[in-house]
Amino acid sequence: MHGLKLDADAKLSRAKIEAVREFPFFGLLILGCEFLEDPHCAALWSDGRRIGYNPDFVARCEVPELVWLLAHEALHNAFAHVHGLGARDAQLYNLAADFWVNGRLEEEAARSGGQRLRRPDLARLEGRAQVELALDPARFSQLSSEAIYAELVRETLRQDRSGQGAGGGESASEQDAASASSGRGGEDPLEGSGSGDAFAQYDQGGMNGDLNLEAARERGASSDAQRAADAAYWSGEVARAAEVARQHGSFPAELARAVTALLEPQLPWTERLAAFVQPSLEDYRWEMPDRRFSDADFILPAVEGSRLEVVLAVDVSGSIRPGELRRFVSEAAAVLHAFDRVEAWLLACDAEVRYFGRISVGEALPTEFPGGGGTDFRPVFERLEQAGILPHALVYLTDGFGRYPRSAPTYPVLWVLTEQGGSPPFGEVLRLGEHSLAR
Repeated sequence: MHGLKLDADAKLSRAKIEAVREFPFFGLLILGCEFLEDPHCAALWSDGRRIGYNPDFVARCEVPELVWLLAHEALHNAFAHVHGLGARDAQLYNLAADFWVNGRLEEEAARSGGQRLRRPDLARLEGRAQVELALDPARFSQLSSEAIYAELVRETLRQDRSGQGAGGGESASEQDAASASSGRGGEDPLEGSGSGDAFAQYDQGGMNGDLNLEAARERGASSDAQRAADAAYWSGEVARAAEVARQHGSFPAELARAVTALLEPQLPWTERLAAFVQPSLEDYRWEMPDRRFSDADFILPAVEGSRLEVVLAVDVSGSIRPGELRRFVSEAAAVLHAFDRVEAWLLACDAEVRYFGRISVGEALPTEFPGGGGTDFRPVFERLEQAGILPHALVYLTDGFGRYPRSAPTYPVLWVLTEQGGSPPFGEVLRLGEHSLAR
């Protein structure tokens, strides 16, 4: 075992040196990761900051294969894939991220001749049957990981309709997903479902279980503070790596665009709200393009058979100034226009619910509400429970100062806060001073 560890350490050192010398963008991102020996994992994993590796597996890799694998995990970390899960299916989301990462690596391998960067034969390395890829990674070469996820969901739903879903037995991808402990859905944003067989046909050589959500939770990656720390760290690392790569003339256009989007984020309602929504066979069709990828087939969910139900809650307490209330109403209207068809409930609340009604796309929202009292967020959640409404998401526009429920609801909550707003104990936060949501 001691000799095996030396072999693994030597392979890692050689791969890091080779990556920095030949592929500076990938190499510097690899050096920005912490490494953790994990003999219990099948191959490698990432958790937003670290790369875990099985020394036995690493020792069996050829150096060009290991360069690819380290770059693969480093890109997962640098582009915050472990933080982007939301309510999506964990295994399918991991797979979408893998397609995007491998697309960037294949792009670079083609540019460099592929001698020092080679996609690994994981079946050979892990001693299992070869998996035939049903989907060509080149199909997604121009799409973001979010767009690929939408495409894979559409493909899966189409197969469900035709009764052609995969099935029968435990696949290699299931085993990898289990080793990564992707878990099943819950309130933790780092948890999601793992459907196993349904996605066996999409297997990326067994790597669609390498986002280690359990390791991310253990290091506190689900907290707002750690997410912010990871984002700040990788912004600096990515900017530095991009500058070095540009100086060396080794920065492909697609990767450059992804870096620009990472360092200068623009978050339209379609993208932010869609991240919370887990599509189902009855609820969705897919058609709206992401404006940042106007020349690509990026689609986001709209409603077909049933409905996309969103609750919009507006704070009308005395602490909300008239200008802020007008902004809240404008942003609420922007949510309605973010999707092709959507059903929504609108609530206005200070210490109690002052307005409660159903609204639809194209309908003018009220501009004046009774209110002006203290701030209590609990009545909104209580009214929804009394009415038996279980929305796909609740968007609450407020300054964030008030009494919160003791526990989070089962549906996702997005708090849209004023610039100096408070800090909700659960849900996602978007501040009006950081992003303009109305268009």
